[in-house]
Amino acid sequence: MYYKRIHHEQLPAMSVRDAYCDAPRETNWSDLPLCDLMDRIVGVHHVYLSHAMPHVRGLLIEETVRDGQRYAHLHDLLETYETLHGAIVAHIRRAEHVLFPLLRQTSRSSAGSGFSAAELEARLDEARRSHARILGNVDAIQTMTCGFSPPSRCGESYQQSLDELALVCATVEDMIHEEELILRRAEAIEPHRAAV
Repeated sequence: MYYKRIHHEQLPAMSVRDAYCDAPRETNWSDLPLCDLMDRIVGVHHVYLSHAMPHVRGLLIEETVRDGQRYAHLHDLLETYETLHGAIVAHIRRAEHVLFPLLRQTSRSSAGSGFSAAELEARLDEARRSHARILGNVDAIQTMTCGFSPPSRCGESYQQSLDELALVCATVEDMIHEEELILRRAEAIEPHRAAV
């Protein structure tokens, strides 16, 4: 196995963050076999984001309730984060239940795998559009937070919220980078394997 899978069912919520932070980063993920790369994305990024995003949402709600009048941008930040959260939940669902199973089937079978090249192309395009929307939300969050820098004289909880938010956004970017590797490789196998 090329990565440390997070077994979230055995860990309390904050331990998932620690396990994610301990996952190796120096590996060249483009060298992994396609199925192993998909396993890594699901077992590391998807697990971490599924646990961390609701936690960060709670932190941002607390900050908005406490300091929303003092820092007016918190309302927009929370709204943009909730949009990102919803997009990530839908994206993970589509990846795990539609795209990745389709790619696993493509990588294991020869021509005549039961789906068309057009279907695979549509799924790849859908993933690219999802990536663009998600990265747009991440960019907006980075802009609203001035690169995750807290305002002067903010409390410690505000800094903690931004630190957790920064880790979520970095994880999203890592996940999308690795998924883009998958999409490029899927394009290369499409004419050979999905010619039905």
